[in-house]
Amino acid sequence: MADYFAKLEGLGGLEYRGIKPGLSRIRGVLEKTGMPHEKFPCIHIAGTNGKGSTAAFVSWILETAGYRTGLYTSPHLVSQCERISINSRDITRDELAAAARSLWKYVREFSLTYFELFTAIAFGYFADKKVDVAVIEVGLGGRYDATNVIRNPLASIITDIDYDHTELLGKKLVDISSEKAGIIKDGSPVVTSNRNGVAMRVISGEASRHKCDLYRLGRDFFYKQGPVDWQGLKQKFSYRDTENSYENLQIALPGSHQVKNCSLALMCSTLLKNQGLRLAPGDIRAALKRVTWPGRFEVHGKIVLDGAHNPRGITELMGTLKEYSSFLKSEGIAFIISIMKEKDYRKIIRQVVKHAKKIILYKLKNERAVQPGVLRMLVESVAPGLPVVEAGSFDEAVRAVKDEKLVCVTGSLYMVGEWKKQQSALT
Repeated sequence: MADYFAKLEGLGGLEYRGIKPGLSRIRGVLEKTGMPHEKFPCIHIAGTNGKGSTAAFVSWILETAGYRTGLYTSPHLVSQCERISINSRDITRDELAAAARSLWKYVREFSLTYFELFTAIAFGYFADKKVDVAVIEVGLGGRYDATNVIRNPLASIITDIDYDHTELLGKKLVDISSEKAGIIKDGSPVVTSNRNGVAMRVISGEASRHKCDLYRLGRDFFYKQGPVDWQGLKQKFSYRDTENSYENLQIALPGSHQVKNCSLALMCSTLLKNQGLRLAPGDIRAALKRVTWPGRFEVHGKIVLDGAHNPRGITELMGTLKEYSSFLKSEGIAFIISIMKEKDYRKIIRQVVKHAKKIILYKLKNERAVQPGVLRMLVESVAPGLPVVEAGSFDEAVRAVKDEKLVCVTGSLYMVGEWKKQQSALT
């Protein structure tokens, strides 16, 4: 079985290069395996930023209410097993290897990509384990994403849309929005936090075409952020929609963007209650307090791990870091950073240097990562005099920040994953 876990990891090394838009391959393997994705109801989530956190909020609400809840997300940080879970328990290595072994013949027959194979594994696993409901995060885009074989979701959620993966989704926001809105299905309610005019016109048009009720943040549901307990890394907020209102809700994911993500989950929970699911207010409150999501403002002593990897995500991170730095009375922030080539790394660097006391450019063992030397030239051109260190190893990076009071590891989820792996090896 271990061989198939390793074979799956090997296929994963081609994950980004192997992207092939289209649904024919995933449909082919699902037809061969009994259409497992049609054996349980789903909530489908697309968007540029906040998909994973929103999925975590929704799944915790369902799980706390007593539903056997599957959760499928990507990418993983440390282990492939993180991508598939039921009631907060990840699929085991043996279970994943066995599933990969049973489906491996279809990799060649249908020329499956890593993500397509993993999606087929997730659907089969959830069907075999008889989940009551599954929360499914889109991998990339929406319309031609392997998860978009879902036909009748209980609800579709579209988080904020911005520029990302432009080489695959298009360079115009209208094109990116069209790809994301492609998850909208006939008659299934749609929840969105988007306020951008271009994105909303696309989403509204798609919802109208599919005769879907559309629920918009700022029109149909609202939140008001309350105080942040930086010592305990908790924040409170209030929420209301047309049917429910909550005061003094508490979550353990800092940042105003996480309150926004949580409000999407709360609007979704109202729609699920209208469809007959039992979601008591007490369960919802309890669930939100329990939600964690690794790699999103994850604090370990003086180290903050955050997988922000596009300009919008970096902007949100900088706002949260500024508040946290003020609480710590830190004189500045040191950044350990690695960015993928397909991202707008120039804009990301320009944002980061405004808040940086020092920058450590980490040499990530990933062919998609921008070389530290390239980023160094960029940093020196936009922020002359800012201390810059190139780190070829975890130990070098640790030494470079040993005297710093606040350090943020960011730029990509792969960077955060690498840091977590190295930390785990030390302990």
